[in-house]
Amino acid sequence: MCPHCKLVCKTNKDKDDSKKHATLESMGDLILMYECIWKEILREIQKLKTSSFYGVLQKRATETELLDGIAAGNYYGFIKCDITSSPEFIEQKMHLNFPPIIRNMEIDETMLSPYMKSRCEGRKFPVSTLVQTFNGQNMLLFTPLVQFYMELGLTVSNIQYFIQYEGYPCLRQFTQKVCQMRMAADRDNNAEKSVTAKLVGNRYILNNFSSI
Repeated sequence: MCPHCKLVCKTNKDKDDSKKHATLESMGDLILMYECIWKEILREIQKLKTSSFYGVLQKRATETELLDGIAAGNYYGFIKCDITSSPEFIEQKMHLNFPPIIRNMEIDETMLSPYMKSRCEGRKFPVSTLVQTFNGQNMLLFTPLVQFYMELGLTVSNIQYFIQYEGYPCLRQFTQKVCQMRMAADRDNNAEKSVTAKLVGNRYILNNFSSI
C-alpha cells in the first residue's frame, strides 16, 4: 500500500525492482517517486515548454489543439485519421489526374475508367491494390504529410490516436544512398539497377515500418 495515497497498485504490489534499481544506481543518481506524487506535480507543470517534445507532459489534447500543433510544426510523429477533399478542391485538381492521397483499397470493375478496363482484361476483381484518391479513412499518416494536406485545404478529422516522436533524420544517409543509386542507374539507362535500388528502399521500409 502506498504510504501517501493509501491505495494498492495492483500492477506493482508484488513486483521486485531491486535489481533494476541497483543497475540504475550504478549508472548515476536514482530518484524514486510514488506515482500519486508525480500526478500531483504533473498537474502543475504539464504546460511547461520542452525543447524536444512539444506538449509531452500534457496527458490529453483536443483534436483542434493537436491539428493546430501539427500545422505549426510543433508535433512530430504519426496520427491515425480520416482525410477529406471538398467537392470544390476535387473540381480544381481533377485536371492534374494526380489525387494527393495514396492508400491501399479494394476496387472492382465499376471503379475503373475505360482505359484501365482495357489494361485489366482477364484480371479477377475485386482486388486490393495501391491507389491514389481524394479521400481516405483510418489512414496512418506522418505529421509532415498531414501538414501538407492541410496546406492544400484538405480536412483532417476523426483522429483516433497520435504517436509522438522526437524529430531526427535517422534515415537520411540511407535514403540519400538509395536515391543516388537510382539516379546513377537512370543516367546509365540501366533499368535493372534502377529497379534494384527501388526494391532496396521499399524492402527496408516494409521491414521496419510494417508493424506500425
